[in-house]
Amino acid sequence: MNQRHKTMTREEIENFNPDKNFVSVQDKLSEYARTKPESTAIICDDKIYSYKMLDEQSDKIAAALHKICPQITKESLVLFVLNRSFYVPAVIFGILKTGAAFIPQTPEIPAERIKYSMKDSKSPLLITSEKIRQEKCDLEDASYKIVTVEELLSLAEKENLSQYRIQVTSTNLAMCLYTSGSTGNPKGVLIEHRSVFTEGSRETFLETLIPGTLVIDDIAPITFVLFYTGLFGAVYSGLGLHLSLEGDLKDLKKFSEQMYQYKVNTIIGIPSFFKLYFAYASGEQLKYVMHLGTGGEPLLFDDAKKMFEKQPQLRIVYGYGATELDAIAVYKIVSKDTEVFSNGSPFFCKAYILDEDGKELGVNQKGELVMSGPITFRSYLNLPEETSRNLISLNGKKVYKTGDLAYWTENGEIIICGRADEMVKFNGQRVELPEIEKALLNISGIEKAKVILKKKNSGDFLAAFVVSDKKISTGLLQKELSKTLPPYMIPQVFVQLESMPVNQNGKIDKLALKNMEITFETEEYKNSETETESIVCNAFKKVLELGERNIGSHDDFFKLGGSSLGALELIMELENHGIVLSTSDIYRGRTVEKIAESVRFRKDCQNLKQFESECRKKTYKVTTAQKFMLEEELSKSDERSVYNEFFICDFGEKYNSEKLRAAADKVVASHPVFSSVFSKNNEDEFFISYHPELTKKTELVNLTEEELEELRQKPGKAFAIFEETLFRPKVFVTEKSIYLFFEIHHAIGDGYSLGIFFPQVVSAYSGEELEEDYFYSYLQSISDTENSPEYKEARHYYDSLKRNEKWCDILSYDHSKTFGTSCCPVFETGVTTSELEKAEKKFSTSRNALSIACALLALSEITGEKKVCFSWTYDNHKEAKYSDSIGCFIKNLPVFADFEKLDTKEKLIAEINAQIEKGIYYSEYLDLFFDSDPDFDSYSAEIIYQKHVFDIFPYFKNSGIEPEEIELAHPAPVVLEIEMFEEDGKLFSLVEYAENLYTKEQIEKFVERFNKHLQNFVD
Repeated sequence: MNQRHKTMTREEIENFNPDKNFVSVQDKLSEYARTKPESTAIICDDKIYSYKMLDEQSDKIAAALHKICPQITKESLVLFVLNRSFYVPAVIFGILKTGAAFIPQTPEIPAERIKYSMKDSKSPLLITSEKIRQEKCDLEDASYKIVTVEELLSLAEKENLSQYRIQVTSTNLAMCLYTSGSTGNPKGVLIEHRSVFTEGSRETFLETLIPGTLVIDDIAPITFVLFYTGLFGAVYSGLGLHLSLEGDLKDLKKFSEQMYQYKVNTIIGIPSFFKLYFAYASGEQLKYVMHLGTGGEPLLFDDAKKMFEKQPQLRIVYGYGATELDAIAVYKIVSKDTEVFSNGSPFFCKAYILDEDGKELGVNQKGELVMSGPITFRSYLNLPEETSRNLISLNGKKVYKTGDLAYWTENGEIIICGRADEMVKFNGQRVELPEIEKALLNISGIEKAKVILKKKNSGDFLAAFVVSDKKISTGLLQKELSKTLPPYMIPQVFVQLESMPVNQNGKIDKLALKNMEITFETEEYKNSETETESIVCNAFKKVLELGERNIGSHDDFFKLGGSSLGALELIMELENHGIVLSTSDIYRGRTVEKIAESVRFRKDCQNLKQFESECRKKTYKVTTAQKFMLEEELSKSDERSVYNEFFICDFGEKYNSEKLRAAADKVVASHPVFSSVFSKNNEDEFFISYHPELTKKTELVNLTEEELEELRQKPGKAFAIFEETLFRPKVFVTEKSIYLFFEIHHAIGDGYSLGIFFPQVVSAYSGEELEEDYFYSYLQSISDTENSPEYKEARHYYDSLKRNEKWCDILSYDHSKTFGTSCCPVFETGVTTSELEKAEKKFSTSRNALSIACALLALSEITGEKKVCFSWTYDNHKEAKYSDSIGCFIKNLPVFADFEKLDTKEKLIAEINAQIEKGIYYSEYLDLFFDSDPDFDSYSAEIIYQKHVFDIFPYFKNSGIEPEEIELAHPAPVVLEIEMFEEDGKLFSLVEYAENLYTKEQIEKFVERFNKHLQNFVD
């Protein structure tokens, strides 16, 4: 490690003048782009970006921003919503070059919170990526314009925009960071360039804090002020910054490998992450790590000691700070020889500790810490009263009242020892507890609410105490809070009380709440049944410190108090038993049982890509849904195109046709189902297998708009089911526009799959890497379930529901009869979306369950039968590894209702909720036993109301392209299907039925009763 550096004295630090020799961070970037153009600036997603590349990309973004919004200039605020990627520094420096200040936000932040920040900041536009715009439809708002990074770069390239620069002074705004607010709304902290320069300039950052550093990794969230210590410190010092992706930060194996691969010698983050990282990483993987920059939560002596044992040369910069103080205000250098921990000495500011009357206190006298200096923020945005409360005058200087209690030690260092208000630090984030309490009180039925930070050795957690006259589920509370609060502010546990404890002054007794024993919500206890489940149960108990408490198969890690860092600790604990999992396995599985299922999958082959490759060499039986489609088409359609679907998307003129074709080919090649063919044996069993040699390349066709219109009338021909792949992509080029057209057979793609293909084409066009597709691994997992104990359990469950009785179904029809053509009338339900949301809250259920209830009630009324059944469509992309797979994952899950027993709305909804939950739980086994059940066809009626799966066209539209499904008059593909959808705040039903099986009068009668019952639920 290079030790040749100049360490500034305490006097130099306190008297540092940022206005002298000031250089903005964007000018420093451009300077290095001239003097060391090929030096590494950013390493992200295994790609290396030079200072020249970063400077040029940010120049283009700045120029494009000025072109589309020339009013952006000094003191303007511009908000962006991005995931961790190279786009983040490119956009930040692009905004800064326009003279404006930036506001960072991430997709995890609720849309309503982002919209509040847009309104509060008067940002003229919102910058995001194509992918986020597609996925986060609720960001759209008429009050502002959304522009993507791809659009900005495309505009700059198209119009040859290369540079735009407004020079700033040290007192101009650089950034506005929104933090939790005590008033119930987030508050914007305005930070000037002088603060950025003071903390980031080479003489302070590289020479004082992290001497000898070449590459930094900053793992702090981009909304957290600590992130900018790393980013701006790296640029001011000409260093490389390794920017880990979100997924990499949740995978300690990959993170450790990256730190070693890129020889990262300084990492900035919170102590609890470093505790896990150093426990996981080998000594070899830690050989380059020489510095840790940490803060945001206490650094424990025992944790630091274990880090030094792994890496004796380690040097820890332990900092205390706040957003208002640009991250670091007090710091201490900790080494293996450090015996006494304190928070350290002031960093480029002057510190005071005051009593309640504003008088300075001496050694060992506890008071409020206040600080002054060039790192102090300007003000809170649009909050003059709060600014005046926290920025006061002391000895003629502007000082910031931190709200932290502290005292001086004999050697002139500071020890922080608590808070004077209700702000807490949680997982490195600042959380104002009153903001959470206000959000809770906005939930219908809650009369009182109090939130506290509970202490636990395995990790602190937020606990919410509420008073309500009715039982409110944890799930509902979390769902409602997620609409306005970011994930880190949502409590891990909710306790419902009859009344709040109060102290002698009649106020809520916070001490009593802190001392109250909390029982985490658990599921119905069920003994673990396998060795793997027992290992996972014990890991839960150890990580969550649950002692001798019984943990069963249905217990949920996060409902028991688990957190994101706890998930990493769980993965490490399981690895001690030879079990390899990813964080997605923990988040998607949640329960002991589901996590253990992932373990079984990984035990067969820890390398998913290798396992998928092996699975693609095999032949598999088709699913029940595929079998139904293939049999109906082969037996009842002369044209054999009943299940052909046609889509065409207008990409406009800004796309290059050859590049678009290449992008489509790349997406097709990455999804094995597009290279799959069906076959049939002598026993009339259908199979699917992978044949990449038959993959169709995207055709490029030049034609006129008139010819395109003719093609719309007759877009394709029937597939040769057993001879070719069932997908035909084409790019059409006309004199007006460029179109991507594809024809797909429904047996290889469900609704969710359609929502993957087009956005991935846009991503591939932009040069982004595509996610892996594990479709054949999914088929193998289905094949593996037939002999599993869960299969027998699932069969027993559904046999107990059916009870060998006759259940009335609307679809008792003659199977020899042809379906006829498809009719698709649309009916207005008479219910608004807001009314439906109130009904969901009233019955603590989902709109899917309400729709199923109405279908069951309508069927019972029409037939006069008390025992009826219906089915609903569920998309089975339930495991993270399949979330980017294209294929037929849909399931039709039956629901049975015995109205002799279900005589109230509440009983009916409770029964449907239970059957939906069990149906999802057992969904992967349904194909196996319903496939051989002679009564299965009576459950093929469908009701669809899964907005996240089937509402795909708005998702496409947000990418800037205009999709269109080509509707044709053809034989009916379904017997009866009811699809619920929303439009302009109203709820509609589209009823698709086979005209030879049902009459118009029958359908109208059914819908009339369906609507009546839906209206009864919302009344």
